[in-house]
Amino acid sequence: MSYVINIDVEALEKVAALLQDPARTLSSAVLRFNANSARLGKPWGDDEIGKQWSAVYEPGLASVQDGFTKTEKGIIKLSDQFRKAAKQYKKTEEANLT
Repeated sequence: MSYVINIDVEALEKVAALLQDPARTLSSAVLRFNANSARLGKPWGDDEIGKQWSAVYEPGLASVQDGFTKTEKGIIKLSDQFRKAAKQYKKTEEANLT
């Protein structure tokens, strides 16, 4: 028994393009977040309580920034994968026609 698999190349290309929107939105949000975080400086000071606060805040901030960056890169990678899949399916279909 054989099966027919239909791949909508235009839909793959559309998804690839549409994924760029959330990637751009996230990138813009990350830039604003980082700018606002940097603008805060270290308002907790350098006394003992300030050092304790810093010990929690700074690793947390770095973790959030890393998470945003990985998410943005993941969306861009997914978009690229959809684009590559569309290109490969199109190439395969063209080869099947000859």
